[in-house]
Amino acid sequence: MKIFIIIFVSVFLIANYSSFAQNENSAQQNEVAGGPWGVMRQGVKTRVSCLDNDLMIGKPVRLKLELMNAGDTTIEYHSLTMNDPMRIIDPNGNEVPCIVRATQWVTSNLPLRPNEVGILLSNFDANTEYVLAKSGKYTIQFRGEPRGDFLQIFKDFPLPESNTLTVELKPGEPSPQTKLAKKLLAIVPGGWRLERVWAHSLPRSDGSQLFAIGAEMMRIERPETKQQGSPQVNLLLLEERREGLDTKFVASHLDNSEYLGKSSLGYVYLSSYEADALWPNAKDQVRQALGIVDENK
Repeated sequence: MKIFIIIFVSVFLIANYSSFAQNENSAQQNEVAGGPWGVMRQGVKTRVSCLDNDLMIGKPVRLKLELMNAGDTTIEYHSLTMNDPMRIIDPNGNEVPCIVRATQWVTSNLPLRPNEVGILLSNFDANTEYVLAKSGKYTIQFRGEPRGDFLQIFKDFPLPESNTLTVELKPGEPSPQTKLAKKLLAIVPGGWRLERVWAHSLPRSDGSQLFAIGAEMMRIERPETKQQGSPQVNLLLLEERREGLDTKFVASHLDNSEYLGKSSLGYVYLSSYEADALWPNAKDQVRQALGIVDENK
């Protein structure tokens, strides 16, 4: 009986040590496979990595953000939706502005056991979310939380900052959207922000498709706490004039817009809401920034 107990205890200890060693080994493999992790906070770490090689201006810069459970209990998580999740520093040491609001779908809660890794963001294209217009080396880091006065995303733990990733973008041709954003950022008043509202490839009246910009809507607004909305200037750029389009979707946005003229990036329409007194020369600045020509000359 004593021999049986000794053998049983020995097997139990060996099995548990083996399980512990496997978990430790799994954690070490996770550290090596995708590079270093960020600092641990309340038993979790985050890591950002790049899915693309041979990066170039105007091409996708797809990022993956992972969450590692470095604690000893199972936690719950889901995919992440967050405005401006990355801190991106350009070759000149300036922070790159984010111009897109969070739109990723949030999944149902999933369990994450100790030493397991989950995906918070997959295929997050920094080139469409941020204005990457200059070639050279960039650093990218997930901001973590909390930032400002809002509830944390996961009830059991705050997300910590990730590692800092360095990538190099070779010279290339910026996308039309990046060119547009860069021109508009130069005239955004202090305290206002630029946001890309939507972009579409639209059908022409003859059934063919509009590519390049197609239809692009940008908004310059001053954030307010008022319930009725923020002062804003909306810009709609079309690859063809309104008369050449057969879509109610675009027409609905043009009803209260003023046609400013043609630029190298498309035909420009402008509408504003409570912005005239705060930004009285908006139209002139937009015309100048986008190089709008007088079609009557």
